Amino acid sequence: MVVVPPQLSVRFLLAASIVLLCAMTMLAGWVGERVERAAIEVAADAAAPHLQSVLASATLDAQFPAAISSSTKAGLDLVSAGMEADGSVVSVKLWTLDGRLLYSTRGGAGQTFVVEEVAKAAAGKVVASFEGLEHDESASERELAVPLMEIYVPISRPGESEVVAVGEVYQNAETLQGEILATQKSTWAIMGGTTLAILAVLWLIVHGGSRTIATQAAALEAQVRAAEDLAASNRRLLLEADQARLDASRANEELLARIGADIHDGPVQLLSLLQLILPEDPPEAAGVQAPISIGKRAISELRTISAGLVLPEIESMSLAESLRLAVSRHEQMTGVVVQIDLGDLPEALPLAVRTCLYRVVQESLSNAFRHARGAATYVSAHATDTTIRLLVRDDGPGLDGTTREDPSSRLGLHAMRNRVEALRGTLTVSSAPGEGVTVSASIPIEVNKGLNG
Repeated sequence: MVVVPPQLSVRFLLAASIVLLCAMTMLAGWVGERVERAAIEVAADAAAPHLQSVLASATLDAQFPAAISSSTKAGLDLVSAGMEADGSVVSVKLWTLDGRLLYSTRGGAGQTFVVEEVAKAAAGKVVASFEGLEHDESASERELAVPLMEIYVPISRPGESEVVAVGEVYQNAETLQGEILATQKSTWAIMGGTTLAILAVLWLIVHGGSRTIATQAAALEAQVRAAEDLAASNRRLLLEADQARLDASRANEELLARIGADIHDGPVQLLSLLQLILPEDPPEAAGVQAPISIGKRAISELRTISAGLVLPEIESMSLAESLRLAVSRHEQMTGVVVQIDLGDLPEALPLAVRTCLYRVVQESLSNAFRHARGAATYVSAHATDTTIRLLVRDDGPGLDGTTREDPSSRLGLHAMRNRVEALRGTLTVSSAPGEGVTVSASIPIEVNKGLNG
């Protein structure tokens, strides 16, 4: 029976949802991160030139880089105050290349800190981070409790390209944070809508395929049931055919037995009575001697025919015993010695198989006696796991195209072939001038194992 998994489209929808949601979550997270990084870099690039121009003047101080003069610090305080006035900048710092804080609007100047971003900016790169206030030097900025963006800018003296200091500015990032969150929300919304659209399209495709599979599965199941019904019907017909051929075989044997009994009880008895009535030693002049002799011969032949038609009691015999009986009766009736070679034959075989092979030996030996009188005759039977093979051969003159076939032999050959083929076996007769005649019968064991009768 064909079984289709239930709710294939639903199972696919659940599996696809998990996979797509995971993929879209990672993609949306990556896109959001890229958007945030891009926004920070744009803001840093916009603030860098102004910060560079403001802090570059400090590098012209005679005390730089050991320190900066009070006048320079006052100028930086004035400029920083102007930058902080609009609320976009909350702190400005100036660093030496070795991480010493030269100037800070929120205190701490003169201290040395290990800040990775300062080292990167000293190499000539603008560095920006969003809410990355994990350094000790950012303690005062963290107290503001507002989102901040740190921008580190390499500082060069006017007209020169060599980096001599690093400037740092802390910008209020509330607006930037809002823009980033809005962009991320839009990204998530787009990704979510795209995911739902993809799931909907895939579900429609799989749902249609699932319905097609279900329809085809139902049709296939109906075909399987029809095939099973047909196979059961064929098995039933085969059994009936087997039984019919067995019934025909039994009916044939019963008919032969009746004919043999009728011959024995009718013509043979009448001829025997006639033989008793006639004088045992009539005078030659009476002209009775010849009919008596013919009558005796007729009685002998009728008894031989009758004995051949009546099947002996082989129901309790094995196949080997049945074949030996057929050879023994032939030797008794004809006086011809038959060489017999029997292999390891199965003990338990249906009566139909034993009867068939008995008749093949009986008819083949009878034909050999008529056509190759006096020639050596051989009977052999062997079995494999699947087949019983019987051979009856004589060393007579054989047959050629000009030999007139005996009608009784042709009738006997036809009867033998019908018997063997009724058991799904094969029978062949081969002969050549001077090489005798060989009758070969092969009967399968397995297909006939369960026969009765």
